[in-house]
Amino acid sequence: MLYIFDQNEQLQAVLRNDGTACPYYDAIHTEKLTGENTFTFTVPADHPDAQFVTEGNLVAFKDLDQNWQLFEIKRITDIHEDSLTKTAYCEHAFYELIDDFIEDIRPYDVSAHFALTQALSGTRWSVGDVADLGLNSTNFYYESVLSAVQKVADVWKGELQFWVVVEGGKISARYVDLLARRGADTGKQFVYNKDIKSIEREVDLTTLATALYGRGKGVEVGEGYGRRLDFADVVWSVENGDPVDKPAGQEWVGDPEALARWERPGGRHRFGVYEDPEETDPVKLLQKTWEALQERKNPRVTYSLDVVDLERLTGYEHEKVRLGDTVRVIDRAFSPALLVEARVIEIDRDLLQPENTKLTLGNFAPTIADENLKLQETMQTVRDRQGVWDEGGEPFTGPVPTSWLDGIIDTLQNEVRAGNGSVTLTNDNGILIVDDPDNPTKALRLLGGLLAISNEKDPVTGEWVWRTFGTGDGFTADLLNAGQIRTNLVQILGNSHFYWDGDYLYIVNPDNGNEQIRLSKEGIRFTQDGGQTWRVAMGFDGIRMEGQSQDGYTHYVGNGVKVYDEEENLVAHLGSFETENDQTATFTRNSVAYKQDGTQVASGTPRFETGPFN
Repeated sequence: MLYIFDQNEQLQAVLRNDGTACPYYDAIHTEKLTGENTFTFTVPADHPDAQFVTEGNLVAFKDLDQNWQLFEIKRITDIHEDSLTKTAYCEHAFYELIDDFIEDIRPYDVSAHFALTQALSGTRWSVGDVADLGLNSTNFYYESVLSAVQKVADVWKGELQFWVVVEGGKISARYVDLLARRGADTGKQFVYNKDIKSIEREVDLTTLATALYGRGKGVEVGEGYGRRLDFADVVWSVENGDPVDKPAGQEWVGDPEALARWERPGGRHRFGVYEDPEETDPVKLLQKTWEALQERKNPRVTYSLDVVDLERLTGYEHEKVRLGDTVRVIDRAFSPALLVEARVIEIDRDLLQPENTKLTLGNFAPTIADENLKLQETMQTVRDRQGVWDEGGEPFTGPVPTSWLDGIIDTLQNEVRAGNGSVTLTNDNGILIVDDPDNPTKALRLLGGLLAISNEKDPVTGEWVWRTFGTGDGFTADLLNAGQIRTNLVQILGNSHFYWDGDYLYIVNPDNGNEQIRLSKEGIRFTQDGGQTWRVAMGFDGIRMEGQSQDGYTHYVGNGVKVYDEEENLVAHLGSFETENDQTATFTRNSVAYKQDGTQVASGTPRFETGPFN
């Protein structure tokens, strides 16, 4: 049965094929380990309840494990042939997390359960079953909640599972599980002529590599020039228990066994690149690059099977198969016989006709979801580095000190006068302009609404590495040489210990993340509990000192203000300020004084009394 809810989650209709309600057919549920989860079904368009099968409404059903799955109808196709039909194309309800946004959360050295809880805070989804995946760190910075949830799964090496609870005709809860792995090794065997109707095997060498370069977070070198972190200075030795030998100065790591099997002519490696834009430790970057190489050193092999879902036949419950299961495929008609063990990475399950179920086995093949996620990450990186330059404000009339630019400008002028270069019009890459047609070292690319500049080629692929871009929205570059820039927006990207989030500039103690200093229009504040409470150190009305002395009258904070001489000797310590509360005060003077009650105190005699005095 299919349960149809409106956008307010009120039950509108129940579809069933028993002749008592609106029927449905061609009900295919597609789920992949890469995260895609969709559902399609068709109803007769002339049935009264078909009016509820419309864009934005929700459809729910119980899966084979009796968990409720909830989908939103995204698209409708109406067809009029021999009959009137309406086909609904649906996405799983967890896709709504794309619309929820996180500004800045930085889980550090925490469990997967804690990180997932932070990612889902403020949404309708709750944390379900989470495996013990150890402690790790990540950051969610101006991205969707779904992106953050996927990041938790990637960093903590888990696999996601989504489900809902429907009680009394209402959707009462939504849960996200993070499991060590989906499915299990059940011993299930698919055998041709038993439950396999056809087998297709695909071997893909597209992403195979025998060695990888590692690139981490951007670092600053020289006079502001940026580059990506590498592990050139890290040394690995088999004698010391490392997986392979990696000498100092080498920016890549290779697998000798993979090289022996897949080497290019002359014993050359098949190179690739592993990138982790958040990694700041070269030792960890090398380890991550090696682990990525173990996944890429073998071809991607996938098996597509048309199978009969025997589980739903009486007496065959032991033949069940789930997403993530490790199964075995046997087809002795091949020579040699096909005997393979692999995970189920995709299921197209026909809810009504078990004989139409399709499985995909093997390691992960690239999907549209992978490419979309990669594109989103690239766009996010560009946004994070983007600056906006504005010529607004009063015109500048004074001299601009640009003597340091003279050498650069002279060099560029000479290159312009030399007139070297060539222009090529291409079908795919627009207009390409290079400095030397035979041995180009600089390139400029023009195409629809975009200008790109490069002076570097990828050492592996030989493709230009485009670093500066100009569009109708402005220019994006990782290096600018300029005399003066006038702007109404500056964004500084530091690291986890020094960063600006647009409102505050943070300085974090690397040895104790709870100790932080925050600078803003409010002044200078500090915290010793990770940001739960912020205390003022300095504002526009001066230095503030908050606290209380042992006598209860003198108020101060921390150790006050200390003054040292040139020899680093403490010569003064201002540790308190008088407040408006009752005071205890004593002082001496060379004149007669009077107390509050009129009593005279002789000169040279200390005056002592409790309470305010003038």
